[in-house]
Formats: sequence, C-alpha cells, structure tokens
Amino acid sequence: MQILEQPAQYSNLRLCLHILVLCPSAMYALLMRMMLRYLTNSTTWSVLEGDVSQLVLHHLLGYTLETMSDEEDEEQENRRIDAAMDTIQEWGVQKEWGEKWMEDVLSRIVRGGDIEFPPECRACS
Repeated sequence: MQILEQPAQYSNLRLCLHILVLCPSAMYALLMRMMLRYLTNSTTWSVLEGDVSQLVLHHLLGYTLETMSDEEDEEQENRRIDAAMDTIQEWGVQKEWGEKWMEDVLSRIVRGGDIEFPPECRACS
C-alpha cells in the first residue's frame, strides 16, 4: 500500500505541517478486505458497504452534496462513470493492488451494481 504525505488541514494550531494518508486505491482495497471479514448480513458489513458506496460517489464519480440533488442528463453521468473507470483501470495497470478482483468489484460498484466478491476471495479471508 502506498502512503502519501499531505498538508495538514485539520487544525489552526499547525502543530504538524504534514500527515500521512493512504493513497485512494489503498483505501478502497482496505475497505474491501475489511468487508470480506464479515458476513454480508452483519451490521459491520452494511456500514462498510455504505462507506465504500459514499467514497465511490464522492471520490471516483465526483459528486458533492450540492451536485447529488441536481438533475444530470445521461451523457454527464456517463462521463463521470467513464472517468471513474479510467482511474480504476489505471490503478490496475500500475498494479496498485495485488489482486485483479479488486478492480472488477470496484468497477461493478461504479456502474451501479451490488458489491459482490468472487467466491475465491471469501475462502482466503
């Protein structure tokens, strides 16, 4: 997993100028791996599913609280999806996660599908 240094924006005190954060692909991988540890009907799994879905909407699809309520035409939505798919594919090309299934699962989520992990993933968790 890649860790990036970012300017600290959480305090006016500026006790620390930079903090370490996970790169976006690592955050998605972390959340998906955590989901694999829980049954799909558990509360924790549902919370993680919501976290992943909200992160996809905000980070990959670029929605904000203001733009979520706006009516978008199909072309605009398709552009968002295409850009998100390009990002996910680039992460795969750069081998930012070790398993191909992560790219497949995240691509399905971006396209509006349910979060479904391949059976072989559940066996390894």
